[in-house]
Amino acid sequence: MPHFIADNKTCEISDEEYLVLRAKETSDKNPYQSKAWTLTARTLFPQNFDVQFEAYLVEKNNGNSKEAAKFFGELFQSFIAENGLWNEMYALTNALRSENPCADDIFLKNMFSYIPSIIQRDILTLTAERSEDTMEHCRLMLLLFKKFPQNTSQLIIRLVDTLMTAEKHSPGPSVINCYRKTLVCEVLPLLLQTSGELPPKQLYRFLHKSIEFYLAYLMSKSSMVENVLENEKNDISWELLFNLIKMFGNKLDWELCSIFIPPCTVRMNILDQTKAIRQLIYCLTVLFAYCLYQYNIALYPILENKHSVVLVEAFVVKEADEILPKRLKIDPTSQDSNLPTLTGSEGTGDIIKHFNFALKCWNMLNSTDVYQKGKYSNKFSPYLFNGNSWILDFITDVALYRGKFEEFQFNIQSKANNIRSNLQKLTYNFVTKNYHMLGECCIPIIRQIESLSLLGNQYPSLTEYNTTRHLHYLAIMKIPVLQYVVKLLIIMYWQLLPNFTSSEIDRIFGYVLILCQLSWPSEKRIVFDILTKIRNKRSFTCNLFFKYVVNVEILEEFMHMYANEQEIIKLDLIGTGQSHSQKRMFTRGVDKEEREDFRQLMKEQVCRQEPLYTLIIQFLLEEDRHISLK
Repeated sequence: MPHFIADNKTCEISDEEYLVLRAKETSDKNPYQSKAWTLTARTLFPQNFDVQFEAYLVEKNNGNSKEAAKFFGELFQSFIAENGLWNEMYALTNALRSENPCADDIFLKNMFSYIPSIIQRDILTLTAERSEDTMEHCRLMLLLFKKFPQNTSQLIIRLVDTLMTAEKHSPGPSVINCYRKTLVCEVLPLLLQTSGELPPKQLYRFLHKSIEFYLAYLMSKSSMVENVLENEKNDISWELLFNLIKMFGNKLDWELCSIFIPPCTVRMNILDQTKAIRQLIYCLTVLFAYCLYQYNIALYPILENKHSVVLVEAFVVKEADEILPKRLKIDPTSQDSNLPTLTGSEGTGDIIKHFNFALKCWNMLNSTDVYQKGKYSNKFSPYLFNGNSWILDFITDVALYRGKFEEFQFNIQSKANNIRSNLQKLTYNFVTKNYHMLGECCIPIIRQIESLSLLGNQYPSLTEYNTTRHLHYLAIMKIPVLQYVVKLLIIMYWQLLPNFTSSEIDRIFGYVLILCQLSWPSEKRIVFDILTKIRNKRSFTCNLFFKYVVNVEILEEFMHMYANEQEIIKLDLIGTGQSHSQKRMFTRGVDKEEREDFRQLMKEQVCRQEPLYTLIIQFLLEEDRHISLK
């Protein structure tokens, strides 16, 4: 053994401290020599904690997990009262619970695996009992249950009582808290898996608390809710709720628990067959909440580059002999001729399914006698109805679907003033045939179209054939919204045509010609009706013609009208500000220069390259003071 020169420090310490000091001094330079010092110290002083703990630290620092486990087990059995040991035990249990372990945590986890299982269990039990923090105690007990699930049912019930008591005395009325989350997401599943028979009353109490928590969390849009459980929110999902209800259902001998096997909505027909009101109410409430959630996710997608949609009244043609266009996604359940047909663009088929399933649950909930008597109605209502805009969107759409238009209007009045609510106001005036208000409702939408970031595609058709009503999930994107607004403006002008004076009729004809270009050729019939009326009255003035009419077929019709020498039709199509001659042009008697001007203007119109939708938007924005007919 090397000779050390004594100094004042070493002369004042005990033999045990001297040996520990030497072991520490040589640990970095010569680990074998350090181990020799600790072995000597352990042999000479077996009852000294510092000596035994230093031997453990030497093995830990050298990365010897098996040897370290042996020393730690001996320390636990002989020196359980030492604070230094408890600090290491806390570090060990924290490492066992760590989801992102560091190097020290990985070593401690590995070391723990070498400790005899009976000592492992005692370590976790004593650490949990010593913890003064309720959540820390619960987490350690859960760790104990997962590692040693045998004979733990009574301990789990005690843990349930602990969490419920802690929640009862916690500040704030919200059910979204760490105690309820641990109870519902971690403890109750263990209880249902490991325990034997439990009283039904107790099971229903636990079931109620579980559904209450999941609905409060999953149905809330509040950022405050996310902050409460920010690090654990990934543990909360509809699938976990369904699995939990299945476990409760098995304990309670429910006949409906199979409905929560994904995809749960496929088995909804069994709801019509049960007479077990209590389980029916629980299942209906959860299924309704789930469908309502999915419906609103479809209305307001959270993924980037996904567009929102809004339910609007679309268009119906009663003529059976029409050549039917290719249909869009159609509601498969709307075979009853008295029900509206539901359609949506590509990719919106799921929203129709979720609406139908939510409506089915909604109808059943509101037609169940027990529910109407209030025996269960107040259980989960706060999490579905109070301050929840999702339910407002749903019942607004249901009112439109059922034709309860005054209820529909009442609901949209309480909404924020945005393009969605403005489209709903527009559809209300359309479906109630309040044509004088259609134009006024279009103005704010026209001004909001430019702010939409997504362009979208034009629908092949917004019209259904031979049905009572047609509802469509309209994509809130530039082109689809523009298409819908333009269609309604055309309908408005055409319905109010008899009310216009002779001095106004040409302006309206011009507006309709410009608007009909967007969905060409679906509006071809209206255009030819206008051309017939122009020929009948022998004149037409439209100062916006060469600014906004670019459709080749419409231009060809006016060229034919201009060149037809058998008809004398006075055309004034050049407005103030045009670069060409501003003289009036007639189909007969005009000079050569005027004819060349007209032909040149027509050629320029055909060659214009700007997108048609931008031209129509420009027209609507510039003429917004006039299109409302106010």
